Amino acid sequence: MCYSRKDLQRSKLYVSFVGEEGELFNPYYGLFEYSANDTYTVQISPMSAFVDNHHEWFRFSGRILGLALIHQYLLDAFFTRPFYKGLLRIPCDLSDLEYLDEEFHQSLQWMKDNDIEDMLDLTFTVNEEVFGQLGPH
Repeated sequence: MCYSRKDLQRSKLYVSFVGEEGELFNPYYGLFEYSANDTYTVQISPMSAFVDNHHEWFRFSGRILGLALIHQYLLDAFFTRPFYKGLLRIPCDLSDLEYLDEEFHQSLQWMKDNDIEDMLDLTFTVNEEVFGQLGPH
């Protein structure tokens, strides 16, 4: 098989595994998670750092996404707007946070629009569960 680079770029790629569904973007595996607003868009999970070989898995995921884009193949995965902006190297702003966590976005927008200088006990910490332990970060 001796194909040129142009031939390979023009050809269609179909990959299927007998008896297996596409599971790469399944939140169960820890690389991705559902967005806070719905259960059909996914985003990169902050817990993905604890997945073995997560850098290799994300590199593989990126290659699959790239091949799907090149070959105009629809994947059974929908991503949040900030994820797509990251792929396109478009800067994100506060309005993009709405697609990740609407309540958090509204809180930050309220703080931006109002005078919060005299508010007491305002801290910038997030309580997050890591391995079953809830703690500030």
